[in-house]
Amino acid sequence: MNEFAILRVVALEKIGAFLNWKNEEKDLLLPYNEQNLKLEIGDEVLVYVYEDAQGRPISTMKFDKFLSSDTEDLKIEQK
Repeated sequence: MNEFAILRVVALEKIGAFLNWKNEEKDLLLPYNEQNLKLEIGDEVLVYVYEDAQGRPISTMKFDKFLSSDTEDLKIEQK
C-alpha cells in the first residue's frame, strides 16, 4: 500500500484492467478513469497502489497527486 509498483495486466473488464498483484489472492483493479493509455493483456505498467474511500486496495497510473514537488530536504546524490 502507498507504493509504486510495476504490475502485469492479466484481465480487461468493463470497469477497468486487473493487475497481477504478487502475494495477494485477488488481482488489483486499475479503473479505466485511472489509466492514461490503452492497455492490453500482458502489458506491464507502472502504478501507484493506495486505498480507495472504502478502504479497498486500488491502483492508478495518474500518480501526480501522490508526488511531492517539495525538494527542500533533498541532498545532492541522495537516493
